[in-house]
Formats: sequence, C-alpha cells, structure tokens
Amino acid sequence: LDLARRLFVVVASAAAWVRVVEPPDGAEVSSAANETVRFSIACAADVARKGLQICAQLTNKRLSYESFTQCVTAREGGVAFELRGVAAGVWRCRAYATRGQPTSFSRRGAATAVEGDVDVAWFVVDRERWVTGLAPGTPPAALAALQRARADAGLGAQLREVAKGSNLIVASAANAPHVNLALNMVYSARRAGAPPVFVFALSETAEARLASANVATARLDSGVDLDARRDVQTKGFAAIAAMKPVAVLTVLHAGLDALWIDTDVVFFAPFPAELLEDADFAFQSGSLGPLDVARGEDHFHVEACTGVYRARRSPRVVAALEAVISELEAGVERGLDWFGDQAATNLVLFEQRFRDGPPATVSLLEPTIFPAGGLFFETDRYSPRAVLAHNNFLVGEAAKVARFERRGLWFASSQPDHVRREFSRRSDACRLASLLVGGARPQRRPLGSAADLRGNVVLAADPSLCDAASRAVAVVSLGHRPWFLPHLAPRIVHYARRAGDADVVFLGDYAACATDACAKRQKLLLATHALNIYERLLLIDDTVAIRRDAPDIFELVPPLALGATLEDVRIRASAEAQTLLALSRLAHDPDADLGVTSDASWFNSGVLVLSWLHVPLLADPPLALDPALYWDQAYVNAMRARYDVPVATLGYRYNYLGSFETANRDNAPFPARDAYFVHATTGLLMSPADRTAYLRNITRDWGDRGL
Repeated sequence: LDLARRLFVVVASAAAWVRVVEPPDGAEVSSAANETVRFSIACAADVARKGLQICAQLTNKRLSYESFTQCVTAREGGVAFELRGVAAGVWRCRAYATRGQPTSFSRRGAATAVEGDVDVAWFVVDRERWVTGLAPGTPPAALAALQRARADAGLGAQLREVAKGSNLIVASAANAPHVNLALNMVYSARRAGAPPVFVFALSETAEARLASANVATARLDSGVDLDARRDVQTKGFAAIAAMKPVAVLTVLHAGLDALWIDTDVVFFAPFPAELLEDADFAFQSGSLGPLDVARGEDHFHVEACTGVYRARRSPRVVAALEAVISELEAGVERGLDWFGDQAATNLVLFEQRFRDGPPATVSLLEPTIFPAGGLFFETDRYSPRAVLAHNNFLVGEAAKVARFERRGLWFASSQPDHVRREFSRRSDACRLASLLVGGARPQRRPLGSAADLRGNVVLAADPSLCDAASRAVAVVSLGHRPWFLPHLAPRIVHYARRAGDADVVFLGDYAACATDACAKRQKLLLATHALNIYERLLLIDDTVAIRRDAPDIFELVPPLALGATLEDVRIRASAEAQTLLALSRLAHDPDADLGVTSDASWFNSGVLVLSWLHVPLLADPPLALDPALYWDQAYVNAMRARYDVPVATLGYRYNYLGSFETANRDNAPFPARDAYFVHATTGLLMSPADRTAYLRNITRDWGDRGL
C-alpha cells in the first residue's frame, strides 16, 4: 500500500512568480510513522533555462528539529524526490527558486538518506558533526560570560535575597529595546502572585532603566553590544539567545530553580502544581499555530518552547544548557547569527535522548493553561484558568504591543496609574493609604461591626489598618436606600470574613452625586481604584442580600475570567440580549467590529467577580449612562466584548434577579430563599418602602433557618 503524500509545487524565478498550487501555500500534510513523504516540484521553463535551483523546505510541526530543505537543479517538467523513515507528524512545505545554495539550507533530524539528484545542506548540526558527534572546537564567548557570572559571589547572594527563602525565582533578560516589554511582564507577575522576578540586563542602558523602576536586576556582560539585536530570525539574534541559558545557569549556580519567562509574557494567576513536577525541565508546548494543540504526547512529538520553562537544579540540566550555548556559538561560526535558542534547545534534547545521553527528563505544560500566542490571541480554545499567555508567533515589539493592547494587556496604557504606583512603591508603604473612595482617602476601621459601614470607609482585616487583604467586597450606596444598613450591611461584613478575610470598601457619602447615573458611574470608579490595591474584587449593588452560608465566590472564578450571571432565556430572549449588546457597543465602543467577539453574552452587573486584569473594563466610564441600557451594565458588557474577556458564569444562585418575582415569575429556577445572593433589581417594580420590606422578609426567612 502506497501511503505516500504528494506535494505539487510550482516555482518560478524571483523575476516571475512563485506560488504553491497543491496544496495551497502554507497548507499541511500529515504522515504516519516511517511513512514515505514523496513530493514533486514543477517549475516554469525559464527557471530551468536560467540554471536556477528549486528548493523545498519541509518542517515537521511536531518535531522542530525534523526539518529538511532539499535543493535540486531545475529541469523542465519538474523534479521529484522522497524522504523515508520520517517520524509521524504534520508537515509544512515552502518552495522557492534560488541562485546557489545559502548556508542556511537545512536538514535536521535522523531520517534515512534522501533519494534522488539532491544536494542536502545541514542546519546547526553539519554533516561531519552528525556523523562523528564532534563538539564545536572554538570556546564560545557566552560561556565566558557564564564563567564571570558564576564567579560573582555578590550576584549569587543578590539572587538568593530576591528569592526570599523560596527555591524558585522567575528569571528573564532584556536589552534596552525590550525593557518596556520586561516591565509589562514584571508588573503582571507582581499582581498575579508569581514567584519573585529577576531580570538580567544585557546592557548598561537596560540595567539603569530596570533599576530605576525598582526591578531586581544585574548586568550580564557578553562583551558585545546587544542593544542593536532584537528579534528572532534577525541578524545578531543568536548573541541574545545565548544569554538566556547563561541567565538560567547563573540562577541554578546560586542554588535556586529557575522559571525562565520571555519578556513578551503576561501572568494572570499564581502557579499550579504542574511546575513542581519532578522532571528536569517543564516546557511550554511550542505548537506552531492556533489550532495545533498537543496534549498527552511525549515531548519529542511537539516542539518545546523556550519562552516559558522551568529548570531544576540537576547535572543533566546544566549539561543540556551548556550544550545549547555551544550550539548557538557553533551556528554563529557558520554565519547563522540569526538563529534562536528554541531550535538549539530542541536539538540538544534530541541529541541527548538519541545519541549522547543521559537525557534530561522533560515534561510539557498543559497548553490551554499555559497558552502560546496563537492559541490565546487567535482562538477561544484556551482555558479561563490560564496562568499566563505568551505573545509569540509574532515578531517585533510594535506588533507585540499592539496585540497586547487589543486585549487590555499592555498595562502602561490600560492601567497607567496602577503601573506608575507599582514601580514607585516603597516596600514599607502603607498600601491602604493610597486607596481612593469617592476621590478622597476613606476612613480606615477594623473589619468588625456593620455599624462601621457608614460614610466612606474601608473595613480592613489587617489589625494595623495598613496592609490590604488580597480580596475585597466593594459597595456603593448613595441616596435614599433605607434597606441597606439594617438588612444588607451586616451580611456583607459577615461574608467578607467567610471569603478569606476580605476587606470591605464602601462609598456611602458623595455630595456631588444627585442622580442614579452618577451613582452607577461611581460604582465603576470605586472598583477601578480598589483594583489598584486588591488583586480580586467582589463588586455588588446595594440591593443584594447574601445568605450567611454562601460559598466563597472567589473560588468559583479564575483571575482571567469575569464572574457574572448571564441573563439567559429565563430573563430575556437571546435575540434581545444580542441587540442590547450591539447597542451597548455602539454607545461605548463606536469603532467596534460588531462581528468580532467570542460570544454575544449579556450579563447582569449587580454581582461581578473581578481581578486586577479587569481594570480596562471599568475605567473611564462616560458621564452619561443610559437607563434604557441598564446604566453601568451596558458599559461593562461593551468593554467585556471589546477586550474579549472570558466569562465565568455564576448562575442565578449567585444573582437571583428581581424579575423572577414579577415578569419572569413562570421562569424562576427556584424560590428566592434557595439562592445565595438575592438581587432586588428594578425588575421588582417596587417603591423604596416595598423593596425594603421584600429584602427584610428574605433576610428574616434566612435568619429563621440559621442562614
């Protein structure tokens, strides 16, 4: 049975046209293990007449080190050849015409000989090295930088001081052009609760800028100017790439494990147990496209991404990383100074496994929890519980910043005040002293009696009234709200204690507010200021009653996601919800492409679980909020769609809406007394006195049952 796959490629000279006709340019071809991959290349007649070569590069998406480029003398009618013994995989093909064979043409991997009239060039491992196993003969300059770093006792002490008793730190490196990306990463790491961060500076300029932002840093001196070298696949990148394993080895030498993080990464949440596995390395899955998600596979069936990986202290890890430096230096010797550390690392792991030994043990991080750029920025297939996102599959700082901005993740623009505060904050500063409530400093009182919930106040769980908790419950209650203090405030204070000793932030006095629109706007502004201090926030309306046995709502919602209750068909038809969302986006995001959003969900804004990542959803609300679009609800829904934030659905037990007592009574999922959060919305159609009686009856019923 002939299992061969045939690729037909039409190529012309650069002066004419070059295109792949079957499969289309960029299409993929699958192969089973040991299957023959046979392909035919056709060329225009003038290509053969001019004596050009036609080349085809095949790269296995599942094995980054399995890449072949064959160049043959062009003949009229085309040429054909085949590869045997290749691994199972998904192949990409690129074909082109050329005059002569540049040194970057490649063959990597261990497939058997290529048949046909073919010139084969080798990449990273030249032919002699592959056959003999000889190591590079020239001492690499990066190893000299490593030796200097290892000999610097002060640097080791500095790294251990940053670790603060932990055995793991986040390590990164930046030259001057990448300092802004590094600061974006560091800000997210601090807010998300990642391990302590140390950014190695690759130039004096970078060191000065990082130090001025109170980022732990030290210079790694490579002996060459690295500020002119920027991106992978650009001239001189190998010199920067070699410093990544140097930085990791320096951390290991200090007696710490290293979590290497590229500067184009943002953190969302603390790290789960996957990073504490026993493997020597734990790599991000380096899928080559947004739909290429490898799960449960041996790491040799997927590319290991070196933008995110954990390295443990072990002789095998040290040997592997020193070999990566040698491979990069060897590439520079052969003129491949644009080569990156990722392919070199995959190659070293391959050679350790199949020839050198003993191999370092390797695990892959779950790709939906640690998504690469294609998966996170181009699909909705990542998990709402994602820990981080890597802005790769994109070259150039400007392109990366633009992509971050589209998701509200370029914090210098989406959270400018917060960023300035973070990088200027003294370690001994009183965090609660910087909290604003109603544009002014609130009173600070202990988290005690609900009677203290008056005026503008923060009830702090910390006895010093200075340290902020990581969580808070925030409420605005302005105007005539007779139900709030007697019936709802005590339950809010009780719930804050249950929810991990959260603080309570309360705005109850704002003379400038005389309208509902103003109060709703102040609700969003209060949340924005609170998220400058707190990592997580429960934002509730002052018409929400909480049952005393309500579970910890923060545990239901991962930091990346917005926790809210969707108003489904029990409340309104899906077409009405879509119309409300479209009108809200037109009102608050007029440049929006209404066809671009992961879903058309419409959620109620009376109970929201937020994190520091959601500041862009709340900041700068307009002065005029439309009651026809439910005030602040329209704005938050529009911003959620704009930044494509995933929604963690809370359900009606955490936001039992008032219309279930009136217009939607027949659709009520259960009685109000069985909900954890009852929201006395305007859908009750009640006067203030009647609403007070309704909430009194709900809370009295709960109290009679010990709830």
